[in-house]
Amino acid sequence: MSTITFKQIDRALGLSVAMGYLAVTMGGLIAVVGFFKLATFVDEFGSVKGLAILAVILFVAPPIFMVMALYKRTEVRFTSDAIEVMTRGQAASKRIPIAAIATADLNRSQMGALSLFGSNGRLLHRFAPYNDSTSLEALIEELVRAGSFRVESVPVRVFGTMAAGRVFTRR
Repeated sequence: MSTITFKQIDRALGLSVAMGYLAVTMGGLIAVVGFFKLATFVDEFGSVKGLAILAVILFVAPPIFMVMALYKRTEVRFTSDAIEVMTRGQAASKRIPIAAIATADLNRSQMGALSLFGSNGRLLHRFAPYNDSTSLEALIEELVRAGSFRVESVPVRVFGTMAAGRVFTRR
């Protein structure tokens, strides 16, 4: 029985928070100052570097820190017959029987993510550790050790370049 802990983000929630912040900030700025006064201010600001620094302070840095606050600590515990996933902020843990996992893939549907699928092809769970490839490799190692999976390397196209992906199928 081993435990792997990492931080994971809900990408849809992070994107909606960042876009919401930008919409509220721009809408508020235009409502308070007015669109034409804002355009005149940008035109007459003088320094492009100063305007870029102001834009970063107002529009780029706050969404980054907001999204970082959304990272959820996820704890994955491997038992003899199941995988238990406990995420901070959720009352109940998710239990996935190892026998229910038919296939798993790494980097196929999402880069840096391990997706577990049932025998009917339904997604059981997706692990996407943020900037932590060691915990992803530990998850793969424990999964292969817990169930008898055959590992197959597959090429994955990412933005026109080829990357390595792996598919794990039950023997």
